[in-house]
Amino acid sequence: MIRLKPFIMIITVLFLLPGCTVGSKSSGDASAQDTTYGNSGIVRYAGKGYYDQSLSLISNSSGQIFATGYTTDSGNTQLMALWKYTSDGVLDTTFGNSGVATYSGGSYDVGNRAIIDSSGRILVVGYSGLNMAIWRYTSGGVLDSTFGNSGIVTYSGDGNLARGNGIIVNSSGYIIASGFSLNSDKHIVMTIWKYTSAGTAASSFGTGSVVSYSGTGNNDCSNAITLDSSNNIYVAGYSVNAKKQNMMAVWKYTSAGGADSSFGTGGVVLYSGTGNNDCSTAITLDSSNNVYVAGYSYSSDSQMMVIRKYTSGGIPDSSFGTGGTVNYTGSGVINYGSGISIDGSGNIFVTGSADSDSLQQMTIWKYNSNGSTDTSFGSGGLVTYYVSDYYDHSNDIVLDNSGRILVTGYRLNSEKKTMMVLWRYNSNGTLDSTFNPL
Repeated sequence: MIRLKPFIMIITVLFLLPGCTVGSKSSGDASAQDTTYGNSGIVRYAGKGYYDQSLSLISNSSGQIFATGYTTDSGNTQLMALWKYTSDGVLDTTFGNSGVATYSGGSYDVGNRAIIDSSGRILVVGYSGLNMAIWRYTSGGVLDSTFGNSGIVTYSGDGNLARGNGIIVNSSGYIIASGFSLNSDKHIVMTIWKYTSAGTAASSFGTGSVVSYSGTGNNDCSNAITLDSSNNIYVAGYSVNAKKQNMMAVWKYTSAGGADSSFGTGGVVLYSGTGNNDCSTAITLDSSNNVYVAGYSYSSDSQMMVIRKYTSGGIPDSSFGTGGTVNYTGSGVINYGSGISIDGSGNIFVTGSADSDSLQQMTIWKYNSNGSTDTSFGSGGLVTYYVSDYYDHSNDIVLDNSGRILVTGYRLNSEKKTMMVLWRYNSNGTLDSTFNPL
């Protein structure tokens, strides 16, 4: 199945979408930063429509913050959005249109992941209509006309449907994205694309710049991507087996696009918990190329946040947690890991959401390198944020150069309107009062 972030309010319905043509950069129909709910340590943004959400964020060496996702205009047309904030949590009005760069291809556009290249340009991957899309923006928030077709590259595939969920740039400047596409048999296949820095297909990669994987259940997807120092490619997501059960999946490919047979079984590692519904949503490596993935796993009566650790050969690390796995259930029934990051000491931070008393709370968990809970962090190893009658969820996490924790996602209120949210915490789990100070 195609699993979106919890309760994402994408206006259109997957597989029942009208065709669209690639448009130009929107002139913008966005409002300013929302300060009416202000708390120090938290930034909220509400556009002119009903739906705003950030799906990922990055922080550069100067502490500036870029978040990507979507916003809606006054007519609730969905636009890809790229926000830029100063290190203090203030919209940088010199970027894009008063701090936000938006793109409309004519119907619906989403940015799922962003990365900064060595020249300071921002690459965003997601989708525009039915097509996987990669946008490249200058440091000033303008589409880079030297990239692809006036700043955008799209891919539709044999089945005329594709989505990009992860993006990375290797040491040679090649752009590698991952997600899924529909093949000619109308099966969903995990897909990796590779492009030159100019946005042209890297034809030496895979088959015509594309690598795909189809498991026994004909439903496979990558949600995240990373690289090691040798430019080997790791992607994480899910694979459906012949019994139509979702399995957590991690794939490893060489820089040329060949499956690395030394990793797992034929280049892939699969994991199925007791509930037969598992998915990895985020991936990272440590300095020894051990692989960490975060996501969720169902048990008989609840959904658990899960972390899996594998050795560089794709073997579960038995010294981590229980047999290579850490689970969190909490007091509620729905727990979800969306982002993962590791600090220089090997401590692991995961973000997402956990419910308690029917309230979905933005959550950050911290674990020691062996998978044990770091009880010195927050309250017993986690911090949560919620407001009564609201739903808070975080989609991504990064650690800045000062060791502070940045997470981003959304807030859903009782009127079913979502706001984009950024939170910043100190290393001990307290909200950072210097971020968006009141």
